[in-house]
Amino acid sequence: MPVLSLPGGAVAYDVTGTGTPAILFIHGYSCTAQDWRLQVAGLSSSHTCITMDLRGHGRSGPAKGELTMAAFAADAIALLDALHIERAFLVGHSMGTRIALEAALQAPARVSGLVLVDGSKVEAEPEAVRGAISAAIDALGFAGWSEKNMGEMFLDNLTSEDQNTILQRAIALGPEVGLQLYVNMTAWDQSRLATAIKQVEAPTAVVQSTSILPGEARQRCYVDEAPNSPWFDAWRGAGRANIVALSQTGHFAMLEKPGKVNDVICDVIKQI
Repeated sequence: MPVLSLPGGAVAYDVTGTGTPAILFIHGYSCTAQDWRLQVAGLSSSHTCITMDLRGHGRSGPAKGELTMAAFAADAIALLDALHIERAFLVGHSMGTRIALEAALQAPARVSGLVLVDGSKVEAEPEAVRGAISAAIDALGFAGWSEKNMGEMFLDNLTSEDQNTILQRAIALGPEVGLQLYVNMTAWDQSRLATAIKQVEAPTAVVQSTSILPGEARQRCYVDEAPNSPWFDAWRGAGRANIVALSQTGHFAMLEKPGKVNDVICDVIKQI
């Protein structure tokens, strides 16, 4: 298990396979590199597949400093530097879609293409999100809030083993880190998403399986039941990404329909 030591904390990573372009997979909130195992299995015969545990997650252990999308993106670029990879194809899931886009903003020459798996856009102000989540944690406890929050993402399609693993990782993250990440995701949505959609020029595919409806409840449902959402509409309005909707699929599309996600990755790679 190689580990890259950075000022903000250690970053554990794995490299599997050979071939160009190299593909860097970036996981989401409370997740780990293991969530990309089916992509690595399917693509490493022809590509160098790099997976990482973000600072504060999985094998990377505790982090130093604030866990912002900018800091995570800088870590991803630092990992490419350490591996002597000049350009990589980035695949991000959920929170990882923000990190992948931020990396493309920070270092556009280093990113050859993007696949964004089930991203979202939070339209509330960061402090409102902090207040709402803090109140929910006070009422339910962090474990209870995590169970409700993560449970809404599964939508009945994920194996019970994967559901339990994902839930336990979320609980292990702890309330301080969990709250910080949600607030920082919201802050990035407000300050950087529109810029990223406008400025990132690398070929991009948006693979969407769920929608989060606007409003305080932030209800999640299958994208075929609610084909409009702030995130989806922002990309549609830009008209520059290939949008792929996955029917009857929960938030963890790369585990639920790995073949479909791998096909999209291959299709976008053909464009670069």
